[in-house]
This record gives sequence, structure tokens and C-alpha cells, in this order.
Amino acid sequence: NMKSFSSATGVLFCSLVLQSVSLGLGFNRLPYFINYFFDSFLVINEDRPVGSSVTQLIARDLDDDVLVYGVVGEEARRFFAVESDTGVVWLRQPLDR
Repeated sequence: NMKSFSSATGVLFCSLVLQSVSLGLGFNRLPYFINYFFDSFLVINEDRPVGSSVTQLIARDLDDDVLVYGVVGEEARRFFAVESDTGVVWLRQPLDR
């Protein structure tokens, strides 16, 4: 059951990243997102209020390293911010242009 979004006039692509800060030496396993995969996307209404949360990234690190979340790309950073320690993603400015 697929939905069509033919009324959309623009699409904003952004990358949300995860970085681990290794505290130890030796073999280090990569952290991974629990709730998102490489082919995931979010549909956000263009009238979503500025400052509202749009999602929360959840990740796991098997080495218990400190995880830091972030947004990649100049345009993506204009529209979205992520709390580096909690993974909460929120809207920085209106999506409706």
C-alpha cells in the first residue's frame, strides 16, 4: 500500500551522522543506528512548527564509546539540528519556502 506525494513541490535531502569517540586502544567496532537504515526517509509536513522535534536517532556502540550525533551538509544544517548527545532532531526554520 504505497502513498503518492505528487503535491510536493520540493524535496530536501539531508544526512544525519553518527560518530564514536573511542576511549580505548585496539580493535574498535563501528557504532550503528538502531532505528534507521540506509534507505530510510522521513516525511515532514511543511507547516511543522520551528523548534519542534521531528525524530530521535538511537544508536548503539558495542565498545561503549561515547556517541556524538550530527547533521551533514550546509542546507541540511539550515533546516535541522540534532542534539549531539541525545540524538533528538529538531526543525531550525520553516520548511515552506
